[in-house]
Amino acid sequence: MTDQISVLDLARRFISAWGSGRIELPPSTNNALHEAHLLHLAIDKAACDLKWFPCCDSETAIEWTVDWYKAWHTGCETLMSLSLEQIGTYLKMAFQRSS
Repeated sequence: MTDQISVLDLARRFISAWGSGRIELPPSTNNALHEAHLLHLAIDKAACDLKWFPCCDSETAIEWTVDWYKAWHTGCETLMSLSLEQIGTYLKMAFQRSS
């Protein structure tokens, strides 16, 4: 599954899924350390060393993460059941992928 997104795109998607927020980038100066203009999240080491590959696309992963953090942020008493539901769904996806 090839689903590369930039870190900036990830932040934008997370904010969109959360429903509010903003990205604040520090002002650029000539004396600042060099930073890559395009950063991507990569699974190369996990794929090579652990033979692990994602079962869902980035959009689903972001939605699940936002759902979990919203539940935690609001003090949701069903956080454990949400966690177990997400893990169960992921395991089903992983099993289907390996079949």
